[in-house]
Amino acid sequence: TNSGGEVWVAPVNYVIGPEGQLYFYSAVKARHSEDIEKDSRVMCAVYNSTAVGEEVDGMQFIGNCSVVSGNELKEVSEYYFKVNFPDPKEREWWYRPYTSFEGNAPWRFYKIELVKIYIIDIESVMKTQIDRRLEVEIGSILENLKAL
Repeated sequence: TNSGGEVWVAPVNYVIGPEGQLYFYSAVKARHSEDIEKDSRVMCAVYNSTAVGEEVDGMQFIGNCSVVSGNELKEVSEYYFKVNFPDPKEREWWYRPYTSFEGNAPWRFYKIELVKIYIIDIESVMKTQIDRRLEVEIGSILENLKAL
């Protein structure tokens, strides 16, 4: 996120929505939540932090982030907990009703709509050992995300 020219990075636990958007929740008072309120633009990196060498892969993206509210909130909340915690016992421990994410509650659900996506240019790495990124056609990536 970005606020007043200062950038901020925050790791968040997310799920991929049925249309390829990303959902996460955070405390209203978290710095990134406050930044999103002022500027909806976000940049993210998704990767396997345990990968090494040729296993390293991932993507970076630019998106617009907004608070989930109204009729969408209940649906997103149920979807998030079901997808993120498929085991019913674990889900029960983590679960919070959608009312925990509205009004004076301490959390909010957020939705990131992807705008641009970049992947590692493997060919460049193999030829030059220089790590570069390639912008990819967002439509094809969204179709693949929807299929997950």
